[in-house]
Amino acid sequence: DELARVFVTIFDAKHLLHQLLLNMFAKEVEMADCYQTILRGNGLPTKIMSFCFKLYGSHYLYNLFAPILAKMFIADLRSYEVDPSRIEQHEQLDENRKNLRLLTHDVFQAIVESASQFPLQLRILCSCLYQVVQQRFPQHPLQAVSTVIFLRFLNPALVLPHEFGIVDAEPLPRIKRGLTLVSKILQNIANNLIFTKEFHMRCFNDYLRSTFDAVTSFVLSISEPINLTSIIPSDEHQPIENNLLDSAALSPTYPMSYISDANVLALHRLLWYHQEKIGDYLSSGRDHKAIGRRPFDKMATLLAYLGPPDHRPLDSQWISYDMTATKFEELMAKTQMHEREEFKSLKALNIFYQAGFSKQNNPVFYYIARRFKVNEMNCDLLIYHVLLTLKPFQAKPFELIVDFTHTCTDNRFKTDYLSKWFICMPDCFYYNLQACYIYNCNSWVREYTKYHDRILSTIKGSRKLIFLDHITRLNDFIEFDQQKLPGHTLSLEEDLKVFNNALKLSHKDTKVAIKVGPQAIQVTSSEKTKVLGQSVLLNDVYYASEIEEVCLVDDNQFTLTIANETGPLSFIHNDCDNIVQAIIHIRTRWELAQPDSIQIHNKIRPKDVPGTLLNIALLNLGSLDPSLRSAAYNLLCALTQTFDLRIEGQLLESSGLCIPSNNTIFIKTISEKLALKEAHLTLEFLEECIEGFRNSTIELKHLCLEYMTKWLPNLTRFCKQNDDNKRAKVSMILDKLITLTIEEDDMYPSIQA
Repeated sequence: DELARVFVTIFDAKHLLHQLLLNMFAKEVEMADCYQTILRGNGLPTKIMSFCFKLYGSHYLYNLFAPILAKMFIADLRSYEVDPSRIEQHEQLDENRKNLRLLTHDVFQAIVESASQFPLQLRILCSCLYQVVQQRFPQHPLQAVSTVIFLRFLNPALVLPHEFGIVDAEPLPRIKRGLTLVSKILQNIANNLIFTKEFHMRCFNDYLRSTFDAVTSFVLSISEPINLTSIIPSDEHQPIENNLLDSAALSPTYPMSYISDANVLALHRLLWYHQEKIGDYLSSGRDHKAIGRRPFDKMATLLAYLGPPDHRPLDSQWISYDMTATKFEELMAKTQMHEREEFKSLKALNIFYQAGFSKQNNPVFYYIARRFKVNEMNCDLLIYHVLLTLKPFQAKPFELIVDFTHTCTDNRFKTDYLSKWFICMPDCFYYNLQACYIYNCNSWVREYTKYHDRILSTIKGSRKLIFLDHITRLNDFIEFDQQKLPGHTLSLEEDLKVFNNALKLSHKDTKVAIKVGPQAIQVTSSEKTKVLGQSVLLNDVYYASEIEEVCLVDDNQFTLTIANETGPLSFIHNDCDNIVQAIIHIRTRWELAQPDSIQIHNKIRPKDVPGTLLNIALLNLGSLDPSLRSAAYNLLCALTQTFDLRIEGQLLESSGLCIPSNNTIFIKTISEKLALKEAHLTLEFLEECIEGFRNSTIELKHLCLEYMTKWLPNLTRFCKQNDDNKRAKVSMILDKLITLTIEEDDMYPSIQA
């Protein structure tokens, strides 16, 4: 069961569900003696199919059977027993037959008329089964699909509706008996068979014959070949017409499938403990000569790198794929989450709150994205807080404002929780949400929505999404005195110096406006870009506390170094000098406002990482240990790729490389090129070189001197700036170099050279 769950969710998340089903069904059909025995056992193909039914079919089954069962419960005095030996004395056999025939007709009509609502992934399943059976039993593909769909999917839900979440309580015995008899008739319809052995059921044979054509048409319609592009999200430039927020559908067309941590850990565990069996199976297979050992060797190597699986306990209640809003809320209430201090602390942060009313007199809710910290807070508690906050208003229309000001990766929802939002939100949320106003959408939000395009495809292009280019646009929808955005967000629009017609340099140069305020600078795009299928102006906010360096390159260009950014931002403008002075002013003003008691500890910061790791890689490339040299080379490759270091393709990461010990010229060449093209790393790199030098062997000290000298000319660049912090750091490095010269007696001639 676990393997089936992992296979289905991971293959579907990679858009390969059809390939998994084709392979599994092909193996099943190959072993079958006749089409009637296909998927009748309890092997892996059957378990995979059953999990697909559970994962993708629950909403369909509820919508299909819930109305019919509700009518049955109202008329619970009716009897459906048609076996004379089991009928009670006060019951009429003809009346019972009529009741059963009417009930069967209602159920059957509901099924055949629901073909257009049949879940897409289950259409893929039927199509794959049809294709595979047609190759082995060309006369019976429809019968095989029909038998499986009724036997494994529709009839079990009809007979045991309480176990499938269609009704809350187990039906009364007389209703349960009626459902059992209906399922028996439906299975005969699916098999195109009339009753012969059970004499009391023969009275339904005429009805059975009248339904054979209809069931054939139904099965044929759900087994048609599927164009896979219809279930893979369209290109971001193609807005989806029928999306979650605009359509009348209660929920997305099909439940999301995502790769959760539980699935990854389960796959790791299964592969780790069964890799020997997998190897034996592949070696003994008939395709062994064509495939060879390479796939298995790659898997074994990967598992060796990963190590043994993690045995930490997984809370299975959070892995459920049938987690509705009601079930989630009940689960949180049972565990008394609202009484926990963690929940109260999260609620006090005002990440999500209700305040004021719109011009349409709808209550307005606010989500302040920057206040949620993914590594510090429990997302389940946030979902629960949102549900509780919405609950008093859930039957009324409402509007939502999402404030993305200064949102970054620290404020994201992990992929599994992003999917969980869609699953756990109540159906009335999508009906009653009148508008969602998005303010200060930035570059990170654009990249996040592109990465999670599949999950967000259901809201893409929605007319309810309204992107606000400026805060004043909110006045069109909400009166000013009713607007309750945080003061920190509103203060960004005060006392601005605006520099228009700037050019932000990157792989695709962008026209921007640079706005310098008392607390932050804003880089606002002048050209609209696509976010969730709509044209949007992006606005990136950088607080004064994040500004590490601003450097005037020439009269028309300057660079801006921001904490946690991969590299400096470059801009072109005719008034660069005034822009740089304005930025330095707000940075200095922020520094002066900080308490004097703040102590600066000598610890690694995010911006130190590239320079620190670069020295580690170069220094260990000169090690006498071949394994350490190889590891250092791979680290250097990873560094250049992760931090986009410009080294002109001189490095190629590959397994089995031998790094010679006499590679000093190679190390010096790499260092020289990086010193020339990545000069912004100079201070951190040299500081790490000096620390590494003190703790190295005599051979590595000589190597360190060889490659670090290429960076020394860059120090003059930091002496010309108005940034006192950079000047102080240059002085500190020079002081350390002088101290090094004095202390290292054995290295004195080499240092002087």
